[in-house]
Amino acid sequence: MIPPMDQIMDDRKYSVEELVKAYMAGLVDGAGSFSVQVHKDTNYKSGYAFAAFFKMNHRQQEALVDFANWAEDQGVEVSVEGESSLTVGKIDDLKLLIETLRPFVRTKALDVEILAEEIIPRIEAGEHTSEDGLIELMGYVEQMPSVNMSNRKYTQDYFIEEFKEESA
Repeated sequence: MIPPMDQIMDDRKYSVEELVKAYMAGLVDGAGSFSVQVHKDTNYKSGYAFAAFFKMNHRQQEALVDFANWAEDQGVEVSVEGESSLTVGKIDDLKLLIETLRPFVRTKALDVEILAEEIIPRIEAGEHTSEDGLIELMGYVEQMPSVNMSNRKYTQDYFIEEFKEESA
């Protein structure tokens, strides 16, 4: 649980590094989104590929450039897409981004917590490649506040039914 801002902003002096992380976390909270992509792929035991990612859209290119440069300085690979969008798509990079900014992210804190504690470890363990693992992961995805499940074809219920039909 993240403490209220008045507890965070005590008499303590903050380093420039902490203030920069807080600024970058503000960009994540305001212009970023964490999500997953699922699509059919016969290279996986489940028949589906599952990938978690971070995306940021911002009309001010300067903010994106600042974020991309900072992230790369932290060792996070960023893909810049045009003048108004960037993505962090590799799981190791997503993990590093989350580990670095987690103490400072506020409005997307639950997304970050679910990714850090539940989704990323399961991807690293290869659980996303099995039917049971994919079903479990989709349950966590559905708990992420910023992921809109209303227009998604692939949900936990979809995979429960899909795999039940295959095994019958």
